[in-house]
Amino acid sequence: MGETAQSVRAVANRILHASSGVGVETGGLVTVRYPRGVIATIDCSWNIPDSAPTWGGPTLQIVGTKGTVTIAPFAQNLDGYDSVGAVFAPAGDNLDGAMLNEFLCATQDGRQPQPDGDVGFRTLQIADAARRSAVTGQPVTLDDPQRPTRR
Repeated sequence: MGETAQSVRAVANRILHASSGVGVETGGLVTVRYPRGVIATIDCSWNIPDSAPTWGGPTLQIVGTKGTVTIAPFAQNLDGYDSVGAVFAPAGDNLDGAMLNEFLCATQDGRQPQPDGDVGFRTLQIADAARRSAVTGQPVTLDDPQRPTRR
């Protein structure tokens, strides 16, 4: 979003896959509010059945006043059937390769890779606030903290 989140609220549970004896949270929802009015939600639940062709993968859905777009970078496409059942094939670019390429090119060009450390710092703030909110059951307000001094 290019700005520091204003507040974070999170809830978590162990309802999904409870019969498997998983000892950690398997369901979670994080709501992030930004100063300019944007509200982002992050569903970090393990809600994909064990029979799914992949582990799930993140998706991004943007809902605006003029439309909606969904991005599923790790989606699998049905490629056919074999004697066992459906065969799925990955679609799109190798995103791990794209991240490594950006890092290498930025290093060679003498520029900051994108996303940069400030984005990572803001992301860490949100993850920490979500953890604290899930424990207390209360929203966490984020101040615009002083950035660590770079050496």
